[in-house]
Amino acid sequence: MNIGKTCCIIAIAGLCGLAAGYASAQTFDDMAMSADEAMKAGNYQEAIRLYEQIAERGATYENIMSVKFDLGWAYYLVGSYAKAIPLFEDLSGVRAPSEAMKQQSIYLMAECHARLADTQDEKSPERKKNIETSIELHTQLQRDFPDGLNTAQSLYGRAYAYYLDSQFDKAKEDLKAVITRFRNTATANDAYYLLASVYSQQALNEIRQGRREAAMPHMEQAREIFSQLSKQQGNLAMANDSMFSLAETWFSAGLYPEAIQYFREVRSKADVMQSLRKIQEDLQARFGAMLARREDTRQVQNELSRVQAQIAAVSEAPDRMLSAYLRIADAFYRMQRYDEVRVICRHLLQFAEGEQQLQAHLIMVNTYIEERDPFAAAAEFERFQQSFGTDAPIAESVSMAIGQIFMAKDDLENALQHLARSIMDYPESKTVEDALFLKFTAEYMLQEHAATIATVDQYAEKFTKGKYLPTGLYYKGMSQDELGDTEAALATMTDVLDRFPKPTEHFTNVDEVAFRKGILLLKAGKSEEAISHFQDYIGKYQDNAMLRSHAMYQLGVALNAADRFEEARQVLRQISTDHPDEAIAPTAMFQIGVMYFEKEQFEEMAKLMNELLEIHADKPIATDAYFWLGWIANRDNDYVTAAEKFRKAWENDKEGPRAAASLFAMAQSLSEQASAMGLPTVLPEAQRNLFREIRLDSARAYEDLLAMYPDYEQAPEGIDGIAKNIFELVRYKQISEEKANDYFQEAAARQARQPPVQAQILFGYGNYLMQNRQQSEALKIFSKALETYPNVQVSPEMLANYAEALKDAGELQESESIYVKLIENNADNQHALAPAWFGLAEIKYLQEQYDLAKQYFEKVLDEFPWYERGRQGRVKLAMILERQQDYAAAEKMFTEVWGEERGEARIGAMLGVARSQLALAERARRAGASADWQNNVRVASENLTKITVLFEAYPVSNCGDWADKLVISMESWAAARNGAASASWRLPDR
Repeated sequence: MNIGKTCCIIAIAGLCGLAAGYASAQTFDDMAMSADEAMKAGNYQEAIRLYEQIAERGATYENIMSVKFDLGWAYYLVGSYAKAIPLFEDLSGVRAPSEAMKQQSIYLMAECHARLADTQDEKSPERKKNIETSIELHTQLQRDFPDGLNTAQSLYGRAYAYYLDSQFDKAKEDLKAVITRFRNTATANDAYYLLASVYSQQALNEIRQGRREAAMPHMEQAREIFSQLSKQQGNLAMANDSMFSLAETWFSAGLYPEAIQYFREVRSKADVMQSLRKIQEDLQARFGAMLARREDTRQVQNELSRVQAQIAAVSEAPDRMLSAYLRIADAFYRMQRYDEVRVICRHLLQFAEGEQQLQAHLIMVNTYIEERDPFAAAAEFERFQQSFGTDAPIAESVSMAIGQIFMAKDDLENALQHLARSIMDYPESKTVEDALFLKFTAEYMLQEHAATIATVDQYAEKFTKGKYLPTGLYYKGMSQDELGDTEAALATMTDVLDRFPKPTEHFTNVDEVAFRKGILLLKAGKSEEAISHFQDYIGKYQDNAMLRSHAMYQLGVALNAADRFEEARQVLRQISTDHPDEAIAPTAMFQIGVMYFEKEQFEEMAKLMNELLEIHADKPIATDAYFWLGWIANRDNDYVTAAEKFRKAWENDKEGPRAAASLFAMAQSLSEQASAMGLPTVLPEAQRNLFREIRLDSARAYEDLLAMYPDYEQAPEGIDGIAKNIFELVRYKQISEEKANDYFQEAAARQARQPPVQAQILFGYGNYLMQNRQQSEALKIFSKALETYPNVQVSPEMLANYAEALKDAGELQESESIYVKLIENNADNQHALAPAWFGLAEIKYLQEQYDLAKQYFEKVLDEFPWYERGRQGRVKLAMILERQQDYAAAEKMFTEVWGEERGEARIGAMLGVARSQLALAERARRAGASADWQNNVRVASENLTKITVLFEAYPVSNCGDWADKLVISMESWAAARNGAASASWRLPDR
C-alpha cells in the first residue's frame, strides 16, 4: 500500500553546501545556481532539466558529484525512483566526495528501492527484490552510522519496507524504536501514523483469511492511535494520508460503516495546504533565527525541505476530502443504500472537477442500474453525456447495461435503442462485441428480420472470428427464412454447420441449426434431401430428446409426403417408444390419424384416435382426438356418439381453438340425433321425452355458443339452430306455444348482461315465430332485438326472415333495403343470395312491377335450383300471367308446375289451375258458350276436391283460406248452373 509521497519524504541537510569549490566553467555554475533556485521554489521539473544538462555535458565540472546528488534528490522528490537509484548508487561508493554525501546517498537509495516497490505489483519478483535491497541498505546505514543524521529516518524507512513486505512485527519494532529514541521529532510523529497503518493492514490480512475475530484487536489498536493523533496538532498532510489509508483498510475489509466513519475525518485540500504553509512559515522563521545565532541548521533544513515537498505534492494531487466522499458514496453503494449514494454524489458535483466529477456522476447512473430502473438510468446517463461527451472510456458499457435491463424486462424496443446508442457512441469499446450481439438478438426477437441480417453482417465484418458469430449467422438464417428467402436461409444454415460443426463456449445449439436446416430443405421442396438429412440427424444428435423427437416427426411427415406411408407410420410410432415423455409424442400419433384421413381410411383413423386417448388423455391433443372421433361418427350417421365426442372435445378445453367448433358440432349432432328418431308423435312416451330433451339440449348448446364464442364465424347460425329446435318441439306438439315463448324469454333474461347475445336470442325468437306463421308477432320481436342492440350480428338467413316479416307487414321499402344489403354483403354466400333475390321478386310482384318480378323469379330458379322455397317462383310466374288475364297460358303453366313440383309449390299450382279454369268459365259464360262454361266448372270442382284431399294430407301455407274461398265460388257457380237466381260472385283475392 502506498501511503503517499508526502508521508515519508526526508529532507537532506546541506545539499547545496556539499558542493565544494567553484565551477570550472561559469556556465555550469550559473545553471547549477538556477537549478538550486528552482529546487527551493519547488519547481522540481525545471531543476531536473538543468541538472540533467550539466550531468550530460559536465563530466569534468568540478562540482559534478554534487550536481548528480541534487539530480538524484530531485528525481526522488518527483517519484522517479528508478532514475534516482543509479545516481545514489554511484554516490554511495568510493567516489563519494564526502562521508556525509555517502551516508545520505545510502539512505536515499534505500528509500528509492522501497518507494519503487510500492508502485509495483504485489506478485512481481522485482517488488520483492527492491524491498529486500531497501532493508539491507537501511540495516547497513544503521550499522555503519549509528549516530548519523539520518538514523531516525532510516529506522522509519526500514519499518516502511517491512510493512510493504508484511513483516509487521519487525515494522512495529523499528517504529517503536523511533518513537522511543526520537521523541518529539517530526519523524516520531510520522512513525505513529505508520504504526497505525501497520495494525490496520494486519487486521485486513486476518479478515481476508476469514479470521475476523483475530483482526479486531489490530483494528482497535489502529483506532486508538488515530484517536490520540487526532487530538494533537501536527502535520495535517501526514494525518490526512494516514486517515485515508486507515479508512481504505476498513473499506477493503468490507466494514463499510467503519470505513465511512474514517473517510469523514479526512480534511479538505485547502485545510491541508493552510496547515503546511503555516509549518513552512514557522520553519523559515526558525531557520533565520538559527542562522543569526550561528547554530547548526541541518535539522531545520531537513524539515523545511520535507514540508516544501509535501506542499508541492498536495498541490498537484486531487482533493483528499472529495476522494474520501467518493469512497463514502462507494461504500453506501456496496451496502445498496442507493438514495444516500445519490444525495452524496449530487452534492459532490457542486465542488468536484474533472475525473472526480465524472466518477460522481457515473456512480449515480450505476445506482439506477443496480435498482433495475432503466428509465432513470437512461435519463441520468443522458445528463452525464451532456457534461462529459461520449468519449469517456469509463462509461463505455453503460448504454449496453441499460439495454440489457430493458431486455430482461422484455422491453425490446427500448433495449434496442440503447444498444444501438452504445455501438454508435463507443464503436471501439471493449463491450461493442457484446452490444452488437445483444442488438441483433433484440432485433430477432422483435421480428425485425432485415435489421437482424444487417447487424449480423456488421458483426461478422468487425469480428471475423467473434465468439457470437455462429449465433449471429443462425439468427440471420432464421431471418432470411422469415423474409421468404428459403434458399438464402438454407445456404446460411449450411455455412454455420460447415464452419462450426461442434459447440463452442458461446454457441451450444449446433443441433438446433441442423434441425432448422432440415425444415428448410422441406420448405425448399427438397424432400429426398430432407429425408436423408433427418435420418442422419436422428443418428448423430442423441442428447437433445426434444429436438430428436421433433426431427423424427418431421421425417415422418416428409416420408408421408413422398408416398412412403408405411415408413412414415413406423417413424411416427417410434417417437412414442423412444421419447414417450416428449410433447411431440401425442402429436406424432395424431399425425398418423391425419394420414389415415388423407387416405379415407376412417375406421383405422378412429382406432388410432381411441388409442391416442388411452395413452394421452391428459394431453392437449386429446381435444383434437375427441373432435375427429365426433366427425367420423357424424359421417357414419352415429349422431349419439358424435354428440358425445364433440361434447368431450368442448369440455376438454373450453378456451382452446377447437372449443367453438366442437360446441357447434355438438349442437348440430344433437339436432340430427333428434331428427333421426322419427316422428315423435308415433314414438313411445319415453322416446318422446328423450326427443324433447335432446332438442332442448341442442338449443341450449347453441345458446352457449352465442354467449361464449361470439367471434366464432359460424356462431350466428346458432340463432337459427335455437329457433328450429324450439319450432320442431312446437310443431310436433312436444311443448306448447306458451312453453316455447317462455323458453325464449328465459334465454333472453339469462343473457341480460350481454346485450349483443340477448339481441341474437330475440332474433332467434322472431325466427321461430316466422316458422310458426306468426309474422306480426315476429316483427315485434325483431324490432325489440334491434332496440336491444342495433348492431346485432345475425346470419344472412336471419336477416332474410326479418325482411320477410317486414314484407308481410306491408313495410315493402324497408324490407327491400335489407334484401339489397344482403345481396351486396354476401356475394359469395349462396344461402344468403337465394332468399334475398326471392324476397325482392315477391316485393316487385306485390308492387305490380311484373317485368322485374319475372326477371328475379327466373334468376332464383336458374341460379339457385336447390332453394326449396324458390320453386314457388314457378307458381308466381304463372300468377303473373293470371294477373295479366292470360288465363289459358296461366292454366298451362300452373298445370306444368302441378305435375312437376311437390309440397307448397304443387298446392299453389293446383289452386292456380282452379282459379284459371273458373276465370275461363266466367269468360265462356259471358260469351254465351254454355257448354264450355259448364265443362270448366265441372273440372274446377274436381280439382277443388283434389286440393282439399291434398291439403288435409299436407297442411302447409295458407291454402285453407284459398280452399274456403273457392268453395264459396263453386256454390255460386252451381246455383247458376242449376237455373237458380243469378248470383253475384267474384274471383277470390290473390
